This record gives sequence, C-alpha cells and structure tokens, in this order.
Amino acid sequence: MKPSGKTLESAAESLWEDERLRSNLTDTEAKQILDWAVKLMEARARPATSDANAPKMVNPGDLDRMRHLVVTINSVAHKPGDLALPEVIAEVIPAMTCGKPLTREEVLGLLTVIADAVLEMRTGAK
Repeated sequence: MKPSGKTLESAAESLWEDERLRSNLTDTEAKQILDWAVKLMEARARPATSDANAPKMVNPGDLDRMRHLVVTINSVAHKPGDLALPEVIAEVIPAMTCGKPLTREEVLGLLTVIADAVLEMRTGAK
C-alpha cells in the first residue's frame, strides 16, 4: 500500500520555499526552525513501498500541521525584542495540539522537557 503525500525531499523543499514560514525570522532562526521541522517530519515519514530504496513519504496531514505550526512560530517572531516564554507558549500551544487540551501527564512531561532545554541553553549542563 502506497502512502499518499509528498516525498520527504519535496515536503522539505515546500517548507523552505514558503516565505510565510520565515518572513519574520533571521536566516539563522529560520534555519533552526525549518531544520527542526524537517527532522520531525523525517521521523514520521514512511517508505512509499517495502523496497528499501523507496522514497520516504510524508502524510499530508503531518505536512499541514507542521506548516501551521511554523507559520504560528513565524507570527510570534514578528514581535520586537525579547519574547516572553509564557506569552509565546500560549500562542503556539493551539497550533501544537490542534485545539485538543493536553492531559495532566502531557503537561507535566512537557514541563520537564522545557526545563531540561532551558537548563541546557543557560548552563550547558544536562
């Protein structure tokens, strides 16, 4: 059964070529966010066939969700100066969760990931 969607390469190109995803970002910021988006799509992509050399395909829903999330991140980046984490999270969470509330376990898990990332950025300790 052949999954519908774009090849991973085509999906990645469509993200990089879409100005709406990076218009408010510096080149460095755009690279960081789009590289992350492509890496996440790559992890979710599936081979088109059972052939080991078959191209990996990206589910259209995954590509649409990723595009929506990156557009939201780009919109948040339009604000001048340093960004306040609580405000940014409040704006980005709906795009990440597709409007479905997170469970208590998901929130606590997310907090540990955020804490780990902040500590790593600020102290280099992990």
